[in-house]
Amino acid sequence: MKPKNIQEQEKLLRELGINDFEFIKHAPMTDVDEYIFEMGLTYDQGLSTLIFKTDKGYIGVYRRDDTKVDINKLKKILNLKQIQPADTEVIKKKFGFDKGTVSIFHEDLEYVMDKALLEKEYVYSGFGDPEWDIKMRPEDLKKLTNPKVVDCSYQYIRGQKRVLSGITPSSPKGLHLGNYFGAVKPQVEFQDRGECFYFVANIHALNTVFNPKEVEKNTMNVFMEWIAFGIDPEKTTFYVQSDIPAIPYLQTILNNVTSIAELKRMHAYKDKLQKEVAQDNISMGLFSYPVLMAADILILEPDLIPVGEDQTQHVEICRDMARNFNKRYGKTLKLPKLYVRKNVARVKGIDGERKMSKSLGNDISIFGEEEKIRQQIMKITTDPARVHPTDPGDPKKNVAFSYLELLEYNNDELKEMKDKYKTGNIGDVEIKEKLYETFMDYFKDVRKKKKELLNNIDYVKDMRIKGAEKANKIADKLFAKIRKAVGLSKAANIDINKEEKAVIGYEDFAKLDIRVGTIKKAEEVESADKLLKLIVDLGKEERQLMAGLAEFYSPEELVGKQIPVLFNLEPKVIRGLESQGMILAADDSGKVVLLNPDKEIESGTKVR
Repeated sequence: MKPKNIQEQEKLLRELGINDFEFIKHAPMTDVDEYIFEMGLTYDQGLSTLIFKTDKGYIGVYRRDDTKVDINKLKKILNLKQIQPADTEVIKKKFGFDKGTVSIFHEDLEYVMDKALLEKEYVYSGFGDPEWDIKMRPEDLKKLTNPKVVDCSYQYIRGQKRVLSGITPSSPKGLHLGNYFGAVKPQVEFQDRGECFYFVANIHALNTVFNPKEVEKNTMNVFMEWIAFGIDPEKTTFYVQSDIPAIPYLQTILNNVTSIAELKRMHAYKDKLQKEVAQDNISMGLFSYPVLMAADILILEPDLIPVGEDQTQHVEICRDMARNFNKRYGKTLKLPKLYVRKNVARVKGIDGERKMSKSLGNDISIFGEEEKIRQQIMKITTDPARVHPTDPGDPKKNVAFSYLELLEYNNDELKEMKDKYKTGNIGDVEIKEKLYETFMDYFKDVRKKKKELLNNIDYVKDMRIKGAEKANKIADKLFAKIRKAVGLSKAANIDINKEEKAVIGYEDFAKLDIRVGTIKKAEEVESADKLLKLIVDLGKEERQLMAGLAEFYSPEELVGKQIPVLFNLEPKVIRGLESQGMILAADDSGKVVLLNPDKEIESGTKVR
């Protein structure tokens, strides 16, 4: 049964003539990331309500969870002198909302809606209760609170999370239309929203490609094509799988925490059996394909793995392997989260039936010879009931129309062509010719870029080396921990007669210089949603400290607080900002608690 407060809200909505909504019950959650992933949503489906304090009073701002409010822009649009996030205690006391449970409606607030919300048919949002949320239309939300609709956000992946994705170089034909819209285009767009790690999965190619020269050629070809499409090695860690030695080594270790039963449930294995391939003839490489994929993922500690809905199984088994490893050896591996791209383009092949695939021969090569591309387009299956150009046809049975939509062909002209097709006033050849021209124009620049890369192969090799260096730096650091966890330390680090030391001895502890500091200023760090930059008064000097407190405290809550600071640490750069010391705090049932003194102490006082 729905609680009383939800029943009251439901009644209110219906009184306003809003009926297309659904209240959803779930386990108690107040964290946006947890909610999005547990509910199987994407961030663009989530709606957050933020409460801001301004010089004109308090306002509520609606935004999508894949966006962030541009404070300066909002300030200018609303003609405000001051605007800042409301203090969590004020929100609780004044509006009755606990942290993480702000409702989309409160009668004492004026609301602003970011127009990006109106791009979605439905959104999911909190309604003041940690166990209940609502699914509704943004247009109906406008009826509820009459918000001012403005453009006040920019898109980002929450917290600049690390994103990882790869592609297998399984064919000399290179990337096709389906590869681009289904995988490459979204990855290019992700580069400006997260810390991206992309790779060419050439070890996976050994399952299907047995010619060593072809493996190497395909690898370099796909590497070049991704760069041509816009993958920027200067801001994205872009590498080749086989250049990271820790990956196959980790696969061997993960084999020991993975059961045969788990691997038998995988799609690739089942597909082979359905094709009547004898079980004894399936290669070990194919059978353990998911283990290698898990090693690809886990070794670089990503936060998000963007996949289509049909690829979630591989990431789920990866998470299971990490759990099994951590259960056996202690918490060592980070569990990545799925970022399910539900709107990912699933491009049909030129046969109009199956998904576009090089192995099926129903693809259109982006970097092929012009005449070859023309031949592929001319082979497109059209409406079989249409024998003559004057016969009426169904545009849905001619996949050329869907390709024109993907290639951003003029909407009005496309509608006119479809109308002519329905009445038999345009031929299939004419449509295919128009598609060929559009295709060549759309990919003109990337085809030119690839030719330039082919003429500058040293640059491509240099990018591959640099990508491997960046990836190995991260992989090697984690792999050292993995080896130690499982008991495979390097010989140089082994001393069989040496007992393990305590983490810190009394003499070392006595050297710690701990002083009382007063927080003078606190502000958010734009590139990290959990990090705060603090200016702390330590008596004779002020120091800048970086602290992961934004999840627990607003900047306003921290100003004036006294805290113990570890004073004699070497400065460390975090997110490009120097941290000159460390705050001492405690973890109290999931919340970081500041170890502030009971009464005010002079800043800079040493703590014994």
